Amino acid sequence: MVIIRMLAKMNKMNAKSILFTSSIIFILITFIGCSKKECKECYLIEEDNGAKYETSKGKLCGKELEDFESQVWVASSGTAYSECR
Repeated sequence: MVIIRMLAKMNKMNAKSILFTSSIIFILITFIGCSKKECKECYLIEEDNGAKYETSKGKLCGKELEDFESQVWVASSGTAYSECR
């Protein structure tokens, strides 16, 4: 009888431990996943003969943002570059 009570108490403790651990893991994954997603407003900027033209490319996040910032832009005349703020 004592063994059965001990096992019942252990099962309750294990269920609580599993629930607590699962909750902590879920919170951590959510926090880490959300913190990695950085978004910025991006522009293509062209300069020619002292004039500056900005074309909005919208709000970019994650992989799209990385790809846009790493692109090399070539203008037909003057210079072109990207800027994300």
